[in-house]
Amino acid sequence: MRKILWLAASGVMILSLVMAACGPTTVVEERKPAPATEEKKASPAVEEKKQEVVAEKEAVTTKDNTVKLTLTKLDGTKIEKTMEKPKYGGTHTFSVTSDSGEFDPAFGSGPAMQPPLGYSVLLGGDWTRGPAGTNETFWGGDGNYLGKAGLYRYELAESYEILDAETIRFKIREGVHFALDPNSAASRLVNGRELTAADVVWSWERQWSNPRSYHYLNMPTDRPVSIKALDKYTIEYKVKPNTQGLHLIQVAGRLPVIPHEVVEKYGDMKDWRNVVVPGPFMLADYVAGSSRTYIKNPNYFAMDPWFPENRLPYIDVIKRLVLPDASTRQAALRTGKIDLLGLSWEDAVSFKKSNPQIRQTKSANYARTLVGRMDKPELPWGPQDDPNALKVRRALNLAINKQEMIDNYYGGNAELFAFPWPPTSDFEGIYRPLSTYPEEVQELFQYKPDKAKQLLKEAGYPNGFKATVTIPSTDVDFAAILKDYLGKVGVDLVIDVRDATVMSALKGNERSYPEMVIDINREHQSAVRMNGVRKEATWDYAFFEHPVTRAAYNEANLWLMKDDAKVAEAWRSINDTYLQVVKEVMLPMPYSYQVWWPWLQRWEGASNIGSWRSEAWVDWIWIDSDLKKSMGY
Repeated sequence: MRKILWLAASGVMILSLVMAACGPTTVVEERKPAPATEEKKASPAVEEKKQEVVAEKEAVTTKDNTVKLTLTKLDGTKIEKTMEKPKYGGTHTFSVTSDSGEFDPAFGSGPAMQPPLGYSVLLGGDWTRGPAGTNETFWGGDGNYLGKAGLYRYELAESYEILDAETIRFKIREGVHFALDPNSAASRLVNGRELTAADVVWSWERQWSNPRSYHYLNMPTDRPVSIKALDKYTIEYKVKPNTQGLHLIQVAGRLPVIPHEVVEKYGDMKDWRNVVVPGPFMLADYVAGSSRTYIKNPNYFAMDPWFPENRLPYIDVIKRLVLPDASTRQAALRTGKIDLLGLSWEDAVSFKKSNPQIRQTKSANYARTLVGRMDKPELPWGPQDDPNALKVRRALNLAINKQEMIDNYYGGNAELFAFPWPPTSDFEGIYRPLSTYPEEVQELFQYKPDKAKQLLKEAGYPNGFKATVTIPSTDVDFAAILKDYLGKVGVDLVIDVRDATVMSALKGNERSYPEMVIDINREHQSAVRMNGVRKEATWDYAFFEHPVTRAAYNEANLWLMKDDAKVAEAWRSINDTYLQVVKEVMLPMPYSYQVWWPWLQRWEGASNIGSWRSEAWVDWIWIDSDLKKSMGY
């Protein structure tokens, strides 16, 4: 009821703000199976990354076509799972809300803009560690971009070695070939030839030298020193001291390999017809703003880690539909036109009632924040180290009834405390419960409007002040709720709505918004980069910087992809400082739901596997076409 009242009370204001937003104020043959990774040992010494088989299969298959598997977790613990034997064939259809129309990974936003349906990297996420397997990570969102060595598997690489503080040596998997689609002129040009170390060097150098590429734009101080092919299958990759882990994740884990012949003939791979890849699917058709159709690469090198006699992928056709409208997406799911969909908690509850056969899983989103610039001393919350500014930041937190937001706005589907890390399995041992912190920290998550007024008075604002929050139109409802709370303690939150394109520019590299923005906790999204606590990071919207967080970032970089325990220790070290400085208004972390039809097998919610590879689940899943038909679809 409270949520309805909030939205109704702010309806006239929202309409006027959206109207104002329109004005000027305006992501063949393989020689041996590709099992999952073994976690890197805790040693900075020279060591080769190796793999082990993670599943032992019983010899007997039951009458219902299921098999018992014994899976081994990274800590050596064994668990048993009963799985149905996969079947080949079928079509998997899913939807996205928008279409970039970009296909060349050296342009635009980088590999994230073209999900990994076909593109391959050296190190991929280990899907077997997710909810369909050992459940050591939920592989549910950008928060999984953790840099844990044990969560990676070999893809195009067969192994790697960290030789010293500056050198990584990769061994490329032999027998990997670019996919050959006889209907594609670009594919026929490459003619299904073998992928070699020279292809990796060429692809990576192209990415690093293109001013429009993701890596060029986002890692300006972390570029490699040199990239060399030592022989047909060996690469020497030199970086600045103690940044090997970052490059293993950001480059080996994210930068796809493409054939040079296509670019040499056509200039680039911006045209979808020129996309040639070594991965499990080939792009067969594209309708701008409508759909992409992929077909199976029959010569893909990888085998099923649980059924190593089976070559991946299982599915024949992938259809990726662009459905911007939420009601259209839900109708497509309800009628079986798409196999899965992410829903809000309200929609998930309603959908489950009307479709009891649907499966669903709850996944963590990001804790939301109201964050203001601390680099402008004239702003009330301004200088980070000013005692009065700290009182203002504390007051803003105490003015908002966060538990009421959870109960009424989110219907109980949110976590009160998720800072600086979320309370999910991926951050086990790094996250600390709120009860373990001093009272002054615990108080920040309590509703104390009278104390908020007192703190504002002590800070020199007995009558409050005005604060401008710049937002896109999608955040109007949420901002109205914050305005309502803050107004009760004398803070007039002025909501400045901007066009999405303008908003993107304001929150871009220059961070040119005047005072405040609504954001997500960046330590959830990209822990490995600690983007919310480094002043030079684009996403540090508070312009926050602290010796403790800087030291943690430097320490974590020493051990990334070498020693997961030491990385976790570095991340834990920022907990107290982060909360005591009060760099933002810390708001609840909502949950969303992933729902899917039971004929989509082995998915279990693993939607983002590896380094921001948001559609990689298609590599491992299979469609039970018989079940789908029996259900009337």
